Amino acid sequence: MRLRNLSICILAFTILTVNQINSQNKNIPVDKVIKTIKQLNFVIITLGILSDGLPDNVINRLAQLQTAPPRSMRIYVTQSKLIAGDIFNDFTVLVNEKQCNAIFVWPSEAMSDPFIIKNICKMSKLKKIPLIVMQEGWLENGALIYIKNTEPVEIVVNEQVRQVLNFPINESPDYIITKQTQ
Repeated sequence: MRLRNLSICILAFTILTVNQINSQNKNIPVDKVIKTIKQLNFVIITLGILSDGLPDNVINRLAQLQTAPPRSMRIYVTQSKLIAGDIFNDFTVLVNEKQCNAIFVWPSEAMSDPFIIKNICKMSKLKKIPLIVMQEGWLENGALIYIKNTEPVEIVVNEQVRQVLNFPINESPDYIITKQTQ
């Protein structure tokens, strides 16, 4: 009887976790975000996406978007569970092994943790890898670009970080660029 109750609890927790991940990812316009990143800078040839879990339909869509216009871009996705050490290790793998030119932090509850934000931004500064985010709180800690889900897309650029990385940003009628200095 206890084993059955434990199995039911584990199953319920798994279903709730998957539903939470799916609901977090419904609000992210994958096509719009990837198109914007492709237009931002032609230096980004390989994009790493740091996440704590994406549904299969989003992963399949990301695979399709690799070769979609305006240009081709290789995309790697990590799926760490909510353990900070795994997320930091995934960042290192994306930068060192996959040689990503930029990291996009997929918005989620785990990625809004101040400890994770500070340390990922610190790692990004050390490796001189631009961070692209869709959550508030990252720019103040050293992320380069904050993409706001508005119409048209608004891009907030951390000018201090942009100058250190010497990262040119292309103008486009598809988005509005706002520069933030600290």
